[in-house]
Amino acid sequence: MAPRLLSILSQVQNALIEQGVAGAQHPIQRSVSYHKGLARMMLEAGGSISLQTYSLADGQICVKAALMLPGRTDAVIHSIYPRGSTHDWRASAEGIALAWVAATQGAVPNQAEIISRDEIGAERLATVVG
Repeated sequence: MAPRLLSILSQVQNALIEQGVAGAQHPIQRSVSYHKGLARMMLEAGGSISLQTYSLADGQICVKAALMLPGRTDAVIHSIYPRGSTHDWRASAEGIALAWVAATQGAVPNQAEIISRDEIGAERLATVVG
């Protein structure tokens, strides 16, 4: 069963409000394209959450949430792989909200931090090998 994008977006908004996220109470804009399987919510305090639904090769559906937070140049991606018709979409929406909170608190490294760590690792490897 394909998810209802606007319903999931509303559940994500409710979960963000429960987590105390600033600006979640009154989003600036919501848009949805059922034909393309896309939905987006822009938050008052900055940032946005985009949802994309698509079918995997084995016929299962997937919902990908791209979290664009203020002050970050890269998106935090959170994927949902529902199994069966009894999937708990509310719990999935809470997972997206928790990913947003974790990213705003610095628990999810941004792309620049990852690249910096990779460069440091490569330098250490060069000193050990060389």
